[in-house]
Amino acid sequence: MHRLDRDTSGCLLVARHAGTLRSLHAPAHGRFREALPRPRQGKWELGAKRIDVPLRTDTRVGGERTVRAGASGKPSVSEFRPVQFFGRTATLVEVTLRTGRTHQIRVHAAARRTPGGGR
Repeated sequence: MHRLDRDTSGCLLVARHAGTLRSLHAPAHGRFREALPRPRQGKWELGAKRIDVPLRTDTRVGGERTVRAGASGKPSVSEFRPVQFFGRTATLVEVTLRTGRTHQIRVHAAARRTPGGGR
């Protein structure tokens, strides 16, 4: 089971057989297992940064869950490190998750008002 957010674009592939899955993971089929990261729009200007901001999950009317930074949330830690700069338009950033919260990367980036953070 995999849920794509409303604003997510891309393609979800499902293999019905283990042999097919192994074939899709093979380098000849586009390196799905080692998917190449895509730069997000905007320049990351914080350098290497550890973001330690608690994340709180709320449920809205209709059952939709939202995740926000908030002192009453669960401890959440992400380490951001710029890998490559593409002028002033984009930065490839490597993120190491020290915790595994829902939407952690996006919400932590938004907490610092950075590209990819949805603000």
